[in-house]
Amino acid sequence: MKKETASDSTYHARHSSRSLRRAKCIAEHIQPGATVLDVGCNNGITSQYLIDQSIATHVTGVELLATTVSESLKQDSRFTLIEGNIAELEIRKRFDACIYGAVHHHILNFYGLSAAVATLQMLAEQCDRYLFFETGQISEGGRWSWQSAIRQNFRTDEEHFFYLLRSIEHLIDDFSIIGKFWIHGARRWYLRIDMKSEAERTSAMSPLVVRRLPEIIDGPYIRSRGSKNQILSRTDDVKNSQSPTVFSIATEPDGSRSFVKTYLHHPSAAVIEYQIGQKIVESWAVKATAMTETTDTLIFPHIDKARSIRSFSIAARSTRRLIAGQVLRIFDNARQTEITLPRRPLLPAKAGLTLVDVCDLNQNNFLIADGDQRFTVRVIDFEQQSVDYSYRNRLHLARLLWILRQNRLRAMVEFLLGSVGGLLNLLKYQTKSAAIRIRDRQPSLMSLVVADLQTIGGGVLRVMLKAIGLS
Repeated sequence: MKKETASDSTYHARHSSRSLRRAKCIAEHIQPGATVLDVGCNNGITSQYLIDQSIATHVTGVELLATTVSESLKQDSRFTLIEGNIAELEIRKRFDACIYGAVHHHILNFYGLSAAVATLQMLAEQCDRYLFFETGQISEGGRWSWQSAIRQNFRTDEEHFFYLLRSIEHLIDDFSIIGKFWIHGARRWYLRIDMKSEAERTSAMSPLVVRRLPEIIDGPYIRSRGSKNQILSRTDDVKNSQSPTVFSIATEPDGSRSFVKTYLHHPSAAVIEYQIGQKIVESWAVKATAMTETTDTLIFPHIDKARSIRSFSIAARSTRRLIAGQVLRIFDNARQTEITLPRRPLLPAKAGLTLVDVCDLNQNNFLIADGDQRFTVRVIDFEQQSVDYSYRNRLHLARLLWILRQNRLRAMVEFLLGSVGGLLNLLKYQTKSAAIRIRDRQPSLMSLVVADLQTIGGGVLRVMLKAIGLS
């Protein structure tokens, strides 16, 4: 099926003054004599300004249609045009700076999240110093199709930007919001992403234990979306699955089996999960034993005859009591397990972090190993989610106890404390800058309200259109 396109030859005619202000902002952050890649250069206002001001010795522009770019710029020897869709191109040349302006949300809309992430990763790989990034946001006015695409994957703009930055975290040193430019009734964030040197990129992804990937015997599988009742399903099309992770079962040389987890969108998260696992000494933790050479894949021991905790909701009372006791001990252990994290641009480490502060201990991560009716609770998935997740884990504990119909009073107390903690955490971030909220993966109250109102409004509109026969 032919993909839609998002070329807009009138964009800069309508927003020329905005584009010029943005170009001036970029110029303040680039040392003169730079080579620049301008993705989505449109008619070329930014490229032309950087050349005219001697900021760039040469600019390579990427635009879907060559006719969109001004003729005078195309005739300039200091400018090279690549005509085509950046999602379908492969950029091999390195640049001092890359300008990735107002294109990402169209790729997400027309090609999906995996293609959008892969495109950003490709550009970051070819950028030596600064990557300037702008994309459409949920908070903007209007009802654009790309906003629906964003909302299908992310609830708030902060969560969206965090996800994208995390996909290139192994390549970046830091980021900042250097401008907010008005468009569609809102001020769109403009980011300067500082890239690591080549040596720093290599060391950032160096794991402690590396081994070859064993032979795959079953997979790949992808996990269903959402935090409730997750399931693994077989797929033959990983590329178009839009899944951030894939799983498989492998056989070892001695005939034993291993569980393999590959991070497609966030390779740095594999290294962090491996490091967190090394801090956990309790036997209930199913943690990675090694990584593969690509450093985006973790190898775990395989658990045979494992069942979800929900499947025990109708088990005998004595069995539910036994499992609930183990769950409570696991949470007590997790609150005492200190986690030391490396320096990083996202989710920066704080003193005194424990496992409940950084990992998501939800019901899907609890498995019951059945060994001759000797039920043992095991916990999987120690991917870092936050630096202040304790309130969410109180809610998870409450839900686990409620499923098992045990310790109901404790469950209600945990639910109350978790709810109050979540509200206080949200209020704490209302005075923080957008950059801090993105860095800590925390939304503003306004972004939550706007996102939810747009979601509700979209649902109402669809019902009305269907009622009058237009949908």
